[in-house]
Amino acid sequence: MGLSITPVEAPSSGTILFYVSPRKAPPLPRINSNTEADDARMPNTITTNPLIPEQSARNTGILSTSGALLSNFGALFGLAKDVSEAFDNVPYIKAIAGTVQLLLEIAESVQNNEKRAKELIDKVQIYARDIFEALLMIKGDREEVLAKLKQDLLDVTEVLENIYDTIKQLFALTFFTRILQRAEILARIEEQDRRLDTSITSFQVRSLSVIRANQVNPMNRNEPALDNNLTLRNNLPRFKNKLRSKPQIMFGRDKEIEEIVCLILDNKSASITILGSGGIGKTSLALSVAHDHRISTKYTDNRIFLSCEAITSTEHLITDLAFALDIPTDSTDTNLVTAILQKLTETPTLIVFDNFETPWDRTDIRLGVESLLQDISSVGTCTIIVTLRGSQRPSGIEWTGRLPPLAPVNLKSAMATFQTISNKMDEFAVKLIKAVDCIPLAVTLLANLAAVDGETTKVLWERWSKENTSMVENGRDRLTSLEASVELSLFSPRMKRDPGALSFLSILALLPDGMSPETSQACDVQLTTAFNVKRAISTLRQNALIYDDSNGFIRILSPIRLFVTAHHPPDWSSRLFIQNYFIDLATQGENHIDPETRKRLRAESGNTEAILVDCLLSQKSAVDDIISAALHFCQFMYCSGISSTQIIELLDRRLQTKKVFTEDQTTNKSSKRSKMFRFNFFQWRKNSSSLEKIHEFAQQNVNFPLKLRGDCFGVWGQILSRQHKFSMAQDKFESAIIYHKQAGDLDGEAYDLHNLAYLLLRDSSTFDEADSQFQQAYNIHKREGNIIGQAHDLMGRGHISLQRAMLQDAHKHFEEALGIFIELSDEYGQAAALNNLASTLISCSKFSDAAVFYQRSLALNLQTGDAWGISQSYAGLGNSFLLRSQLADARKYIQAAIDVHSPLVDGYHLHILGRVAFAEAQLIEAEEKLKQAQNLHQEINDIPGLADGSHFLALVHLYQGKTKFALEEAITAKRLYQKLGNKLGEADATAVQGMATARLKMKPVYGINLLEKALKIHQEVACVLGQAFVTHHMGNLYLRKDPPDIQTAMELFKKAFHMHKSIGNAQGEADYHNRIAECLMRYQLFPDAPLHIDQALDLHTRIGDIGSQADDIYIKGSVLLNQGRTDEAETAIKLAMEMHKQVGMRFAEACDLATLSSVLYEKHPDTYHYQYLREIYGYEDEDEDEDEDEDKDKNEEICESDDELDMESPKSVLAEAEKIFKTQVFAPLEVSQCERLFSLWIEEW
Repeated sequence: MGLSITPVEAPSSGTILFYVSPRKAPPLPRINSNTEADDARMPNTITTNPLIPEQSARNTGILSTSGALLSNFGALFGLAKDVSEAFDNVPYIKAIAGTVQLLLEIAESVQNNEKRAKELIDKVQIYARDIFEALLMIKGDREEVLAKLKQDLLDVTEVLENIYDTIKQLFALTFFTRILQRAEILARIEEQDRRLDTSITSFQVRSLSVIRANQVNPMNRNEPALDNNLTLRNNLPRFKNKLRSKPQIMFGRDKEIEEIVCLILDNKSASITILGSGGIGKTSLALSVAHDHRISTKYTDNRIFLSCEAITSTEHLITDLAFALDIPTDSTDTNLVTAILQKLTETPTLIVFDNFETPWDRTDIRLGVESLLQDISSVGTCTIIVTLRGSQRPSGIEWTGRLPPLAPVNLKSAMATFQTISNKMDEFAVKLIKAVDCIPLAVTLLANLAAVDGETTKVLWERWSKENTSMVENGRDRLTSLEASVELSLFSPRMKRDPGALSFLSILALLPDGMSPETSQACDVQLTTAFNVKRAISTLRQNALIYDDSNGFIRILSPIRLFVTAHHPPDWSSRLFIQNYFIDLATQGENHIDPETRKRLRAESGNTEAILVDCLLSQKSAVDDIISAALHFCQFMYCSGISSTQIIELLDRRLQTKKVFTEDQTTNKSSKRSKMFRFNFFQWRKNSSSLEKIHEFAQQNVNFPLKLRGDCFGVWGQILSRQHKFSMAQDKFESAIIYHKQAGDLDGEAYDLHNLAYLLLRDSSTFDEADSQFQQAYNIHKREGNIIGQAHDLMGRGHISLQRAMLQDAHKHFEEALGIFIELSDEYGQAAALNNLASTLISCSKFSDAAVFYQRSLALNLQTGDAWGISQSYAGLGNSFLLRSQLADARKYIQAAIDVHSPLVDGYHLHILGRVAFAEAQLIEAEEKLKQAQNLHQEINDIPGLADGSHFLALVHLYQGKTKFALEEAITAKRLYQKLGNKLGEADATAVQGMATARLKMKPVYGINLLEKALKIHQEVACVLGQAFVTHHMGNLYLRKDPPDIQTAMELFKKAFHMHKSIGNAQGEADYHNRIAECLMRYQLFPDAPLHIDQALDLHTRIGDIGSQADDIYIKGSVLLNQGRTDEAETAIKLAMEMHKQVGMRFAEACDLATLSSVLYEKHPDTYHYQYLREIYGYEDEDEDEDEDEDKDKNEEICESDDELDMESPKSVLAEAEKIFKTQVFAPLEVSQCERLFSLWIEEW
């Protein structure tokens, strides 16, 4: 692995999705220690902006700007001209058009090293076109419309003018000034960027209603706008409402609100429970706190309300929380908690967990639920409020304040509530309130009944007395009293007049996520003979028994839903209807690639799972009716990231205890074949009939109950693999093989062998076993006529060859599989095969060719909606750009992969992002991302990932000057690669080991010997990138010989240069020029050196590599010093030092300081000789007159500074360099050079 090979890549949504993502070939890093000549970072290239028209044409999916990009500047110029002419008498609109034209003109001059300014201008183009198009849409009375938009347009004008002034001032600065003021300039641009977003958002919000109203035909206000596509494009993120509205009626909780608000304000983070019985007002209290103006000021929009009443598993709790946090939830939950915790650390957040008793009361998931809550409560920026029924708190958390359980409100407050709702208050009302013990929900329900026209409190009290006197007199608890109030609501006169209302409520109570409009419509159609659904809904609304949520779902308050479920279940025909409805919906999981189907299943996932669980627990439901639905829904959950095993566990339990089919256990009837279901890691086909033509699914003499047990274990293993629970997954797959063998299901056995083989690829010691299992699976698939299965087995064997660096064999297997997929029009298989071929080309250093294959794979994945495949294609493209030194594109695509894969955090994606930062010389970010990736790899024991991480951490440490740590990481990486049987990875780690060893032992020969071993391996497998990397660093070590072998070094640099050029590695080309310039300096050929250093600086600037730019400026300063141009040399060396310091290159900074000391000494040698003579020899010149004594005293003050660094004193600067060499780099050679330089100064005087 490492620098030049890509380990096994999981077939993108192909054979097995759980396998950790492909290891793309890392870039060849380069370490430039200036005088020492140690490179260890690689690629970079010209920045590519996604908003540039000709480049954006190839961008699709989430990177698409949905038509907002301009095809060219001329189009926008023309649009600006049209607007200017159309609004000739409106000065502020003409000002916008004129400023946009000026920005377009100046955009031509923006260079690559002003990337952020170019991005801002590109954004202005998009927004400007939106504004211009919107203005040209105005019909009729323009003055009326413009009057409403004037202030927003004036704000936009001001922002655009400020942007123009900022960018214009940028061009007035010199190159060195722009570098020195980089942070300040970037801050100014970012400020204008934010102001632009704010002003455009304001304009968009106002103009949407103003312009749309202007477009309505005044003769017919019901007529739609002339063009529904005229809605302004909003390029800013849209956020859903995260918090329910504040309770409008709230009495008797002022004390509790104040106490909780104070607890939150007095603590950076707080964990608060609101306990009490059902209907006591916990939710209302929590919402009132969340809406308190002091809380809203502290947390602004970061206040989240999460209803837990539909949550019955830890996985669902995690997924719903991620969704509430705006974290995409179409991935697995394995690392979802990490994503959630990371999001919570970014800004202070308040989370309300409402009805938390639903997941917490379940003993089988309590530990997991408590563990999650503990993790969230430990985040220092997050405050949680947990409402749950009862008086017991979840354990393991340090609760803030430990508030006692809520008591009912006092009578006065309950009366105020009743009167506000019903507008009635008398003695009977008071009796009703007291009868329900002032429980807020019960009071509210009774008040709603009393509010009905014609209903009196006296009649209500008579009914209550008749139905519930004994219960009240027996002193039963408040929960029972609450149930009585619910019962009273359910049997009110209005409910009795519409018996269908309770029937519909009983159906609704089965759905924890509420009833969608689609389900409501289906009920209206299918249950017409039973009752009138529309009337029932109306009746329930009037009795405040249901409400509509923000998504249009009909919901019941949780206590009412639980009560109805327990005491008023639906009749069997209605229950059977809702079961069949959701069974049909679950079966659509087979077609989850369809966007609308995915959207519907996601919205109904809680309901679907609840109904399937209800079916599996019900003794009346026939298990064979829900097998296909359950397995297809598991497929959807697997692909969408829910990954719950509850359904498959229950299904397997039913299969153990029930006969699935009433007829013979074995059959070969075609009618049964049509119902056969095969769950496997091979992608579902859109057209099952076409698949059947390729492979007859049903087999002769198959024992169906045993086959289904095997399928269940296979599904179970799939989900566990997606959760990275590999040991448990292996157990399930092995069980699946046993059942499939006993059932005579050869095809199922082949799938199990294939999936097990992928698990075995995680360790090189089991490669042979994995290869054998892939071959067995292939033979069975061939015998059974399953051509697609054969193709996937071929890809499995290709992965083994790729791991073993047998690149020709890998390419052959992948190419053969691709041919099969193309012949069968299998888009999923094609995408997976293309990704694998691209990975092989990466290992062969054919980066441009690999990018083409990744683009083809991306197009197919976008077409099929395969999120996993999309993320892998984006990651592969990012890696290909990285290896060609196109760092801007590399960062863009790897970030796209991370976004698509979110909320699951893929260690490989973070690893690539760390490499991009490393290539940019952003060492702090690089180390951070690489360590994060290492932690993720460690969690799942991902050996290839750990090897890659150690390898690149070694390079980062080497570049930081932490040579001992670099050597340790390199040796660790080498051992891991050897364990994996990864020859190229071993070669790359050996090369880094050689570089670190040479530096520590001060004997380049040790390093050269190790590098020669690495070079031999790279030559054996024809890895051009690896050969170039090693050859270049061998040249560095020849320069470090004593005496330096400059001629050999130059020959090696030249060889490496040609190899880098052949594969399009701009970083390698730039480093060549840097090294040649140093060699020329050593030959005293100073006039020739600037040409090469200018070429190196130009390339490194275009790439965006700050560290290498600093190296080049350092060399330039050294040339200037040798030419006697000390003032220019001082400026250059100081600039190089600031840039090295900015990116954390301590060793290079020490070299800068050492050279700067020579510059300062050369500038003013006479200024310092008195101090040196006095310190070393005790020399005093007694003949010096008084004026000279004063000058000496002044000079002494300049030179004396033991505690602070005096940047004008050569002694102080040199001492600082020596200090860094001693404490940071473990480089005795450099320390001795500092001591020698100081001795030379003394000797000179």
